[in-house]
Amino acid sequence: MHNVLNIATGYMPLIDFNATFFIQILNTIILFGFLSWKLFKPTTAALEKRKNDIAKSYEDADKAVAEAEELKQAYEEKIKQAKDERNQIILKAKDIATKQANDIVRKAQEDAQIIRDNAEKQTEAYKQKAMAEVKDDIAAMAVLAAANILKKEIDLKTNHDMIVEFIDGVGEVTWDK
Repeated sequence: MHNVLNIATGYMPLIDFNATFFIQILNTIILFGFLSWKLFKPTTAALEKRKNDIAKSYEDADKAVAEAEELKQAYEEKIKQAKDERNQIILKAKDIATKQANDIVRKAQEDAQIIRDNAEKQTEAYKQKAMAEVKDDIAAMAVLAAANILKKEIDLKTNHDMIVEFIDGVGEVTWDK
């Protein structure tokens, strides 16, 4: 009757406190307990695990960045050392090349001096030879002239002795260089 009156007047209470109400509350509590046991706890655990995995990934990434930075610094140091070593090798090679060039120039100058000295000695030898030939020619002409004057024959030994005596009497002939 109460329902009929309520329907007739158009008034319906929002909550009706009868057995159905208590059964619905019991069903809600059971459903909440079941969902908490089978759904909320595993979901929360999965979310917590995912959160921990993400945090671990960030830590691993930070460690990897730190290691990469250390490796970068180590490689930069090695590159700097290699450049320094390269520069030292280049300087050493330049020094060696300069020394070799100086040695080559010095050797060439020594060889040129030896060639000049040899040329001077050879020139002096040619000069002495030419002077000896001129002396011999002069002596031979003098002997011929003397032989023609004296009209006598001179043997080879006498001829040679006369030449030597003539040359010694004439003295040294000096030549301009």
